[in-house]
Parts: sequence; structure tokens; C-alpha cells
Amino acid sequence: MKMTPYGDGAFEIAFDFIDHTLVIDMSDGRRRTIALVPGAVADFYGEFLRVLDDLQIEVGGHELRSPHGEGLTL
Repeated sequence: MKMTPYGDGAFEIAFDFIDHTLVIDMSDGRRRTIALVPGAVADFYGEFLRVLDDLQIEVGGHELRSPHGEGLTL
């Protein structure tokens, strides 16, 4: 994989299926990992967003529309 430019630095997100982790590396040397364990996708996604926030990586949400007219922001 290669680093994605972000702000004054860059980051890389990669799955490590040998150690069962998601690894987020920053160009300034910071590293965070999330264990890949059985569980709800929503729990994993919540932890992923918390780690990105901790690393000060902002992600934008987008709204999904259901056929019933209800919106869900991700």
C-alpha cells in the first residue's frame, strides 16, 4: 500500500490478516491498531471512527436514503 496525503503529513490503512488487525500508520510515526474479532460491523465501524478521531483524521459523512424516505447519515 502507499501513504495517502493528509494535511501536513500522510496516513496508510491496511488489513493485517496474519495478526488479525487493521493497522493505521501515520507519516509522523504514530500507529494505531484495531483487533479484528468476531462481532457486529457497527461496533468495528465505531471503533474505526474513534481511532481516526484520535489521530485527527476527519472523515465526511454522506446520507443514505431508504425507499421509505428515512435518511441515515454515515
